[in-house]
Amino acid sequence: MYACEFRPRCAIEAQNSGDYRLGKIQEIIGECKFGIHDISIMDLDKQTNLPRFNMPFELALFLAARTFGSGHQRKKVALVFDEKHEDKYRYRAALSDLAGHDIEVRSNEANDVIKKVRDWLDSHSGKKSLPGGSHIHNQYQEFLRQLPHKSKEFNLVAEELTYNDLCRAMEAWLKQHF
Repeated sequence: MYACEFRPRCAIEAQNSGDYRLGKIQEIIGECKFGIHDISIMDLDKQTNLPRFNMPFELALFLAARTFGSGHQRKKVALVFDEKHEDKYRYRAALSDLAGHDIEVRSNEANDVIKKVRDWLDSHSGKKSLPGGSHIHNQYQEFLRQLPHKSKEFNLVAEELTYNDLCRAMEAWLKQHF
């Protein structure tokens, strides 16, 4: 969350077909204290009739680093999301080993997710003052509104931005506006 002075990490930040994706994910997990994991995609794939387990697998790697690592690895802090559902404990049916963990239920509204991430960072980051969730959401909406025009200034098309393009655009926008 750039507005809270944190840089999001993602395996696609370095696009290199020669790199092993799992290795990139492991490297990022090793470098990061904070991990946000959304395990909500549990629907079966229509072609394979199997669920995608990438996010729960990455959560397991993060928790294993926290449990079995040493030094700064033991200080890792996780935020686990599941989507709002009739059964608020549905994740337990798919990942019963997570029973007893505090999973954050989220809606599909950006303002809800932003507020929950901001509040989590506020309680664990040690920063003295973070902007409020509503303020961050308003910033995000304004950024999205200006993104097509700003993209053109850099000879880019908003719909074609890479992960890194989007990160640089967000960083530049925040520097100009705050």
